[in-house]
Amino acid sequence: MAKNIIPESFEELRQYCPYLSDKFLEIFDDYALNRFKKHNTKLQYLYAIAALCNYSKCDFLALTAQHVQDFFHKFEQNADISTVKYNLRIYRAVARFVDAKAKEYDISPIYTAYFTTLILPETEVELDPNDLPTFEEIDQVFQYVKSNNEMALFIAMSLALRCGMTIHEITSLKRPMFFQDAKGNYGIRMKVSNTSDRFVKVPEDVANIIVHYVSARFSDVPDLLLNKQNRPVSIRSLQNWLRSACLACDVEPFTLNQLRVISVSHMLKSGAPEKKIAEYINVKGTTWFFRYNRVVKELEDSAVDYTHIKIVE
Repeated sequence: MAKNIIPESFEELRQYCPYLSDKFLEIFDDYALNRFKKHNTKLQYLYAIAALCNYSKCDFLALTAQHVQDFFHKFEQNADISTVKYNLRIYRAVARFVDAKAKEYDISPIYTAYFTTLILPETEVELDPNDLPTFEEIDQVFQYVKSNNEMALFIAMSLALRCGMTIHEITSLKRPMFFQDAKGNYGIRMKVSNTSDRFVKVPEDVANIIVHYVSARFSDVPDLLLNKQNRPVSIRSLQNWLRSACLACDVEPFTLNQLRVISVSHMLKSGAPEKKIAEYINVKGTTWFFRYNRVVKELEDSAVDYTHIKIVE
């Protein structure tokens, strides 16, 4: 029989993780009140939190964004992606509660952002043509969105369809993350950890649309995609926005993830090497397009170059 590695009491938990403070445990007790039917579930949550705190060598309330980034960069190399995502759901739920109680416990409401901006690698994409929209349906929605000047949604769809980006990656984009190298290639620089970056090549058709979108707006908000109130668009609102656009076109609602699947399938169909695709989609003025003095080699030959889809504004 496998040994149970979950501490059976709070005393054992404290021995396992000496960093958890009385204040955090008090907040967590408040969070757990009437939430868990089984005591063991509560301990499982605490065990997941203890793993993060042990790695960071500090209490949950003393965590920084860098602690979280470094932990997940290490964690995803040694754990199944489903376990990583399960733990991330725990951290996000607890962080939201901590921030909601920040005033009551005299702390800063800073923790949710540490986990909502985290970008994890995606699992291998499964392709099921029967569940995917046709290009005619996609084009209908593109035309509707453009006619209503909903360019943030237009760009989100373009990034999913042309770059294979996830909705979490898309909503996390900031303008300074975009750049143009010395040879004119456009790209996105995404921080993976404290010591490494990931580069995503942006096809020229999509880059031109983004440049036009940013130059035409008056907001100084650093987030790339803004809603009609000039606030950063959230994952949920973007999902609902796309659904509404589909329904307005009498098209069966599809998701950005389905557009991403189409993107990957066309890269494969066009002969892009699987390894290159995996690297590209991260599976296991234009002054803000700041120029690099050197060519970023990741943009020279990218998986996106193998697909013949083109977005026309």
